[in-house]
Amino acid sequence: MLSPTIFGNKWLIDVSDNFTKVSGTHTLKFGYFMEHMTNNEPTTDNDQGILSPTNWGGNSTGNAFADLLLGRIGEYGESTANLIGHHRKWENSFYAQDSWKVTRRLTLEFGSRFQHDGWLYERDGHYFTFDPHKYDPKAPLSSFSGLEAKYKGDPVSNSIWPSPALLFSPRLGFALDLTGSGKTVIRGGAGVFHYIDRNGDMFSAHANPPLHYTVTIDNPALLLSDFDHLDPTKQLVKPALTVLEPGSSKIPATYSWRFTKRRMWATRVRIRWYAPTAAPT
Repeated sequence: MLSPTIFGNKWLIDVSDNFTKVSGTHTLKFGYFMEHMTNNEPTTDNDQGILSPTNWGGNSTGNAFADLLLGRIGEYGESTANLIGHHRKWENSFYAQDSWKVTRRLTLEFGSRFQHDGWLYERDGHYFTFDPHKYDPKAPLSSFSGLEAKYKGDPVSNSIWPSPALLFSPRLGFALDLTGSGKTVIRGGAGVFHYIDRNGDMFSAHANPPLHYTVTIDNPALLLSDFDHLDPTKQLVKPALTVLEPGSSKIPATYSWRFTKRRMWATRVRIRWYAPTAAPT
């Protein structure tokens, strides 16, 4: 596979279908949706190195511009070659809904969406988490004690966070003609909505030692000519880590409800009172 561009190679495949059947005073609707996301995206660390002149370095003149002219650097950062993450995500969902005309004046709407919306995962099990209970402060730095990933044989999944088997998202609504003339109508409804975003905060969870190193050296008191002979990994004291919190993460949910009263005063004059409300969790 060709190396992806800085923004990654992305594929989004989805399949959906809907079915409607009218049976007496019931209008039944059913549907299915499947989506698979592929995102092969590299990290964007400074694998070519980055030099920062400062006015607080160990050999600084006190003027950052003068330090640059003299080749005095206050900070240096470098990473190993940017690592390609093979990110994947699945969603499968279906819904069932009934619009029931109970009487000429009253209509009820009820149904639900059933979702399996999985967390983003890394194809090769390269997402990392940190388990403080398994951290050994006496272990050598090279062991990266406490870091866990699926590819290492640790008891975690490719996504680190377990995905719920099924999410239940019910919906309920009604419409009532108060007088039967169609001039005063009350409508209301409520529903639960679940959604997992594209998980941008997980895209760098694979860029950790020993697969990927990021090192920043502060106050090195070195000259530009010294950096050609500098091996950042030998300066490694505490590597930068980007890990997912161990355990599980709650799927976001929004509880929404609304109430509307509409009154027609004349042929071309309507007044509507609308009160929507939503409460995310």
